[in-house]
Amino acid sequence: MLLNEPTFLDDLCAHISDGGTLNTFVRIVHDIRFMSVWEWLDEDPARRERYNKAVGVQGEVHRDLVTDGLVDAATYDIAQLFDPKGRPLPIHQVSPWMRANIAGIETTVNEAGSVTTKYRMVDKTKNRELLGKRYGMFVDKIEHGGRLTLEQMVAASMSPGSTGMKSEG
Repeated sequence: MLLNEPTFLDDLCAHISDGGTLNTFVRIVHDIRFMSVWEWLDEDPARRERYNKAVGVQGEVHRDLVTDGLVDAATYDIAQLFDPKGRPLPIHQVSPWMRANIAGIETTVNEAGSVTTKYRMVDKTKNRELLGKRYGMFVDKIEHGGRLTLEQMVAASMSPGSTGMKSEG
């Protein structure tokens, strides 16, 4: 069986570390039952440890891919969709990087046979917001460690010129 080949674990861990999945490796690449490989990994602690390390690297790869995608979507230049005369490029002439930032394409032909193509792009603002959240650049809520009674909060909100509330340790 393929599981007994000396390079199987190396190949599996390399696939996982490169961002692939166990499911893809066993079902599509090698046509083996998932559970057979899972049990094979589980029966040997050293094997399981190597697999777990590969999964840790896989997580870093996926985080980098998400971050790269957010950066690309937040920084694309719409001018790359047009030729020097300002006409939209046919999709096959648009770079793969720029195509990844196209959310949709609408092509219409009028009665005279003139073709109009509209590219709908991903939302730069939304992707910039997600990128900022990824790096903790925005504060959505502030943690408060003290305790306030309802009476203290009401009194503080009613006092003129109050800029804040004091808590009891």
